[in-house]
Amino acid sequence: NENMVTTDRDHVAHCDNKGDMMHNNQLNQQVIHSWHPTDHSKNIYIKDDDPLTFYRRPVRRSTDAIRGRYGYTQGYHAWKLKWLTPRGSHAVAGVGTKDAVLHCKGYTTLIEQDVQSWGWDITNKISYSSGRKSLTYYPAMAHDYQSPCEIIVYLDMENGNLSFEADGKYLGICCTGLHGKCLYPMVSEVYGNAEVSIIYLGNRRPGQDVANLYTWNPDDRSANICVLEDDLHSCQRQKAVQSTDAIRCNRNIERGRHIWQLTWRGDLGSHSVAGVGSSAERLHCTGYTSLVGSSVNSWGWNISKKVLIHANVEQGHYPILNQLPDDNLNNDNGSNSLSQELARMKKFCVILDMDRGTLSYEVNGINLGIAFHGLQGKILYPMISTIIGDCKVTIDYIGEQPAASNAKTPLLFYSRHGLNGILSPDYTIASRKNAVSQFDAATFMSNRPLQDNELFQLRIDNVMTRWNGSLQIGLTKGSPASLEFPRSLVGMQQYPNWILSDNNLYIHGQRQSSYHHQGLHCLKMGDYFGISRWANGQVHVYLNGKDLGVIANDVTNNVYAIINLYGNCDCATIVPEGNENIPPEILAHGEKAIAAYNQASQFDCRRVRRIRFVILSKEQLARQTI
Repeated sequence: NENMVTTDRDHVAHCDNKGDMMHNNQLNQQVIHSWHPTDHSKNIYIKDDDPLTFYRRPVRRSTDAIRGRYGYTQGYHAWKLKWLTPRGSHAVAGVGTKDAVLHCKGYTTLIEQDVQSWGWDITNKISYSSGRKSLTYYPAMAHDYQSPCEIIVYLDMENGNLSFEADGKYLGICCTGLHGKCLYPMVSEVYGNAEVSIIYLGNRRPGQDVANLYTWNPDDRSANICVLEDDLHSCQRQKAVQSTDAIRCNRNIERGRHIWQLTWRGDLGSHSVAGVGSSAERLHCTGYTSLVGSSVNSWGWNISKKVLIHANVEQGHYPILNQLPDDNLNNDNGSNSLSQELARMKKFCVILDMDRGTLSYEVNGINLGIAFHGLQGKILYPMISTIIGDCKVTIDYIGEQPAASNAKTPLLFYSRHGLNGILSPDYTIASRKNAVSQFDAATFMSNRPLQDNELFQLRIDNVMTRWNGSLQIGLTKGSPASLEFPRSLVGMQQYPNWILSDNNLYIHGQRQSSYHHQGLHCLKMGDYFGISRWANGQVHVYLNGKDLGVIANDVTNNVYAIINLYGNCDCATIVPEGNENIPPEILAHGEKAIAAYNQASQFDCRRVRRIRFVILSKEQLARQTI
């Protein structure tokens, strides 16, 4: 729930001990929030063998500083600083903007000369705010106070203040007036050979024990599950016949990116499920089932069967191993370590990113990919459900890692869709499953609401001549998690909606006057068609980049894109605006491939040629085999 501006994500650590997922995840998060590898004085560098630590060269008469990778604009943040060497005469810890000075001549308190930084001169026990020296000592103690080699920095962007903790004692507020700024962790040093490490502690306030923030709730569970009196992190299911039981966490999650680890002790059975749910999700039912995921109020991963479940419908197998990088899957001896761990499936991490509206899972430090989209705006609790007697499940909350403010969730198709629909593993290509025998029921929606002026654009990948009609496209207030997908969008009355079918506009199921463009039945393979809701409430449609005009007015925000691959249009791909000229073969490989293609195109650009070909064989092979 705290916005950040990111600069670089290089040097992310990789833990060789893949059996310890919690350590791996924590280490990676610490590195991601550590010192920036290039944003520092020329006399400072990051140690090759320790990306959390910087080293200052022994340069005479020089004061040098370094910034962190992330700049924070909202919320609560904490990080630990550890001096591995003496501090010297002017050691300063604090925060600064992107424009804060990183070097000056002489030995000085660097932030004393800079209105873009705030902090604590630890050696001289003085605080500075925007270049102004405090009139009293900090902390407000005796002159002989000596700070230890480790301190904790607390940045409270909600109240606009900076404070510190040392030796387990909160030292009070050091600087105020930080509202409306984007601030980075900073340290300045004058000591030759100085080494300072940083460890990000996440969303944390003074005196707050992060590990105990989230535990199982003794008052929000099935009667067949008990929370251990001496350990609220562990719950155990009692033996019960023909019963499925669940438990919720003690705190809900509305914003931010939260990570917790689950450890399963005992058999998994056929219905052990980990996920999230609202307070409306039931905690007990008769019979054996996947309780988490059994309604529209919860989303779960059945770790026994390796399938995703929502609204009591299996959403598909998870993870899809062939979509994961090969170097994440194998041991040094070539064996598939992830498959082995998935077979045991006793310990894993759950990652709920409410800013992006996604739920994903991690095993052995390997992110298995996004399991669910479209969770923004909900209030969710960590949950598990099981059918096994004496099964014990422990939750360990790792922390909150806020998402970057400049990182926008990619616009994809939502995982749930119409009965005759099928999606590519990366959720960018939608197809009609039985295109030859069935002309409808291939309804798809975007994974999140469209932002103001954002274009939802499709490339038409295949057009048949077998049916009448073509693509249906529009906007709806309904959520893809709860909408009952119709066979056709024409006449749909669930939730407010604005649907374009051929050249007819339907608003909340009622046909309006015909639209003046040629009609969607004229779309050809390779055409681009898109829809956008402008900030003024107008809805515009686009054909091959050309604005065809307004089709609706006074449409409020928080609307999802919805399409039906109807009639002769049976396949389409989401193509972000600006990527129309990039070959689909490049688009299919994601952002890195697009960036490489764009870079290569600056030096040489040649037209892509495509030809049809026929495979001939001496033997009578089935079409499916070919």
